[in-house]
Amino acid sequence: MKIVKPETVGLNSSVLSNIRNYLDETYVKDGKYVGTLTLVARKGEVAYLDALGFMDRENERPMQEDTIFRIYSMTKSITSVAVMQLLEKSRFRLDDPVYWYIPEFKNVGVFQAGVYPNFLTSKPERPITIKDLLTHMSGLTYGFMYRTNVDSAYRKMNSQAPKNLDDFLIIDLFTSFTKFFVLGIQHIVPKGLDHILFIFGLFLFSSSLNKLIKQITIFTIAHSITLIFVSLSLIKINPQIVEPIIALSIVYVGLENIFKNYIKEYMRYVVILFFGLLHGLGFALVLSDIGYRS
Repeated sequence: MKIVKPETVGLNSSVLSNIRNYLDETYVKDGKYVGTLTLVARKGEVAYLDALGFMDRENERPMQEDTIFRIYSMTKSITSVAVMQLLEKSRFRLDDPVYWYIPEFKNVGVFQAGVYPNFLTSKPERPITIKDLLTHMSGLTYGFMYRTNVDSAYRKMNSQAPKNLDDFLIIDLFTSFTKFFVLGIQHIVPKGLDHILFIFGLFLFSSSLNKLIKQITIFTIAHSITLIFVSLSLIKINPQIVEPIIALSIVYVGLENIFKNYIKEYMRYVVILFFGLLHGLGFALVLSDIGYRS
């Protein structure tokens, strides 16, 4: 690795040399740290690199400049960068309450006294904000802190935590299914009543199960195609145009039952394909209304 003279990038060599002495006297000699590897860079150039102590204490292997470390909490830095990119796009504000995005944080309490599960809490003066999370000022803790009854509660509840990735995925899938099932009941079923009526109409007016399966399959495929196109922003259409046509499709199914002797079967499949495409647009608009745009 190329190391430049500190002065060439506006740093002071004598000041940087104090880093080693400080780390050695404060941490390494006392055994607080087995070893350290320090790098200082400025203007894209490395100006200071120093290995101190051991990389392997038991075998007394000295720290090397290419030592590989297991570093914790790296998701924090990656997540923070992603969050700031979203901030640059004005997707949120730093003072937005966290519960706007994670509803479970809406009714949190501040610990006052007690032992889990009998906690005495008070209402916070204000909600936790995104800025609080980024600056470690949210008041949240870890189970390994061993400082308060709150982190003690985290340890006691560890039995509910997944023991491996497979368990985590199962829990996450179950949570997602439950969340979206409730979401569907609250939003999609009422707003998607026209879709349900259309399928119900096909069921009532089909003369055979084979024809019904064909029609529902065509409708579902067409529905999915436009739903994907809208999700990818490949199609945009005014909902004031889509919804009336969807309503007419339901009327059509009813009229078709009256005049079914005059409509050829292949035309029915074509019409259902067309209406499936329209219903896909309508369903995408429902998802957009509740915040799921992609």
